[in-house]
Amino acid sequence: MGLRSRLNINICYLIVIAAAIFYWVHKSVIVKSADALTICEQVKISKSQSEEHITKRFSDWQAQNQNNVAEIVHNAYEQKESSLNSQLVTALAMDLKEEQREVLAEIPKDFEFVELTENLHLLPDVVLRITNLESVSDTRNYLISLIKSLSSKEKEEAIELLSRSHRDEDKLVAIDLLSAVGDQTKPKILNRLLSESPSETLLSSLVSFSKTQDKKQIIALVSDVIEKRLFAEKDETRKLQLLSISAFPDGFREYAFSLVLRSLESDDVKHQQLGYVIAKNWVGESKEKLTNRQLQAISDSAKSVLNDTSLPVEQRLASLQLLEVMPNI
Repeated sequence: MGLRSRLNINICYLIVIAAAIFYWVHKSVIVKSADALTICEQVKISKSQSEEHITKRFSDWQAQNQNNVAEIVHNAYEQKESSLNSQLVTALAMDLKEEQREVLAEIPKDFEFVELTENLHLLPDVVLRITNLESVSDTRNYLISLIKSLSSKEKEEAIELLSRSHRDEDKLVAIDLLSAVGDQTKPKILNRLLSESPSETLLSSLVSFSKTQDKKQIIALVSDVIEKRLFAEKDETRKLQLLSISAFPDGFREYAFSLVLRSLESDDVKHQQLGYVIAKNWVGESKEKLTNRQLQAISDSAKSVLNDTSLPVEQRLASLQLLEVMPNI
C-alpha cells in the first residue's frame, strides 16, 4: 500500500475520533446543564419550602404566644380575684394586711367589687364590722366600697342597718348611700334618722341630701325637724347654727328672718358671723322667697355695718361681701 493511501486512512481515523470526542463533550455539557437546571429547581423548591416552614413556625409561635398572654391574664385575674376574696375574709376578722392594702390602692375608684355580691349572706357581718371600725380605717373604707357595688335592693338592707348605728360616721354612710335607692325607702330611713335628735353634722348632711331630691316629701321631712328644733331651742347661737345649715324656711320664714336680722346688728361676733353666713345663703339660693322688704332690710343692715369705721375690719369686710351678692331692689 502506498504512502498516500496510509495517510488517507489515518486522516479518516482522526476525523472519526474527533467526531466521537465532540459528541462526548457535547453530551456531557447537555447533561451538566440539565443537572444544573435540576439543582436550580431544587434550590427554588427548597427555598419555597423554607419560606413556608418559617411562616408556619412564626404563625405557630404567634398563636402560642397569644395563648400564653391570655393564660397569663387569666391567671393574673384569678390571683387578684383570689386576693380580693381573701381580703373580705381578712377584713371581717382583722385589719387588712399591708400587701392587701397595696392591692386596693392599685384598683380604680370606679372598680366594682364582687366579693360581697357573691356572698350576700355576709352583708350583716360587713355592716357590723363597719360600725366597729374607726372612720379613718382602710379596712372600713374597703368594706364600704363593697356595699357601694351592691344593687339598689341590696343597698337598702345595708342602709337600714347602718342607720341604726349609734355613731354619726355610720349614719353619714347611710345618708351617702340613700341617693342610690328607691324613693319609697328614703322617707322611712329619713324618719328614723330625724327622730333620734340628729347632730348638726347629720342635719347638715341631710339638708344637703334633701337639696338633691325632687320629692317635696323628703324636703318637708328635713324642714319640719329643723323647725321643731328651732322653736324648742333656747340658745340663740344654736338657733342660728340650725338656720345656717338649712335653706330659707317656708313654714317659719318671718320668725327665722327676725333672728337673722337681729344677728347682723348684734354685738356678739359669733352671732354676726352666723348671720352673714345665713343671709348670704338665703340671698344666693332663695332670692324668689325673700320679699323686697326683707332684701331691703338686709341691705340696710349691711351698709350700716360697712360705714361704721369703729367696727372691726373683718366685720365690715363680711358686710361688703354680703352686699356684693345682693340683687338690685
